[in-house]
Amino acid sequence: MLAPDAAPRLLEIFLATCKTRGWIKARGTQRTDSTHVLVALRTLHRVECVLEAMHYALNQLSAAAPTWVQQHVSPEWYTRYGLRSDQARLPKDASKRAALAHQSGADGYQLLDAVWAATRAPSLRALPALEALRQIWMQQYYRCTAPGLEDLRWRTTDEQPPAALRLTSP
Repeated sequence: MLAPDAAPRLLEIFLATCKTRGWIKARGTQRTDSTHVLVALRTLHRVECVLEAMHYALNQLSAAAPTWVQQHVSPEWYTRYGLRSDQARLPKDASKRAALAHQSGADGYQLLDAVWAATRAPSLRALPALEALRQIWMQQYYRCTAPGLEDLRWRTTDEQPPAALRLTSP
């Protein structure tokens, strides 16, 4: 492997082995469905980012003001956001993942609204995890709060900021 021509030789051996086993055919058609795989991975990454942002914010809030958290956080959140996103299993069904993303968006805005409404604990607003949560929610969700037009939805790829400006991890 240290020889200068080792990589091309290894590739030739690999391709020859694949051809003999029938995995690669001469002049075969190339599959072009990789775009769907990339879109699925991007969606999973976005859902994991949202879940991890909630996990991180709730942990920092719990350390800073445990009594406040017990009063404002519903018990379901402990199940939903208790584990890190890489330790929990995301739903395989796309509609269930979308429902989880929507529920997380509603929970996150509920948490942000409660923190900003807390007059007795204004120091909670300065927590880095809450600022990360706020920015991620602005990038991942669209929320209309006009009376009668309330809406919360997952932003499309076109509606998100450029990748260089987007937070991808809290």
